Amino acid sequence: MCGIYFLERLFKVLLRAVVLECYANKPTREALGEIVEPLKAMIEEMVEYTLKHKASQETLHRVFYEMYRDQYP
Repeated sequence: MCGIYFLERLFKVLLRAVVLECYANKPTREALGEIVEPLKAMIEEMVEYTLKHKASQETLHRVFYEMYRDQYP
């Protein structure tokens, strides 16, 4: 929580949302559930990097995009 508070102070507002609208059966819900933890891990890693290096969005993209693309095809 401390990191998020710091970012809010630094950038005033940090807000992202993902909304999925679908009629999902059990296998679909399970598949969506499997991506939650990797997404949380990616966000946490990028927030920590941002706080440590005061990185811009461009820097985050340069540092993480290909790595995550290869890691999570």
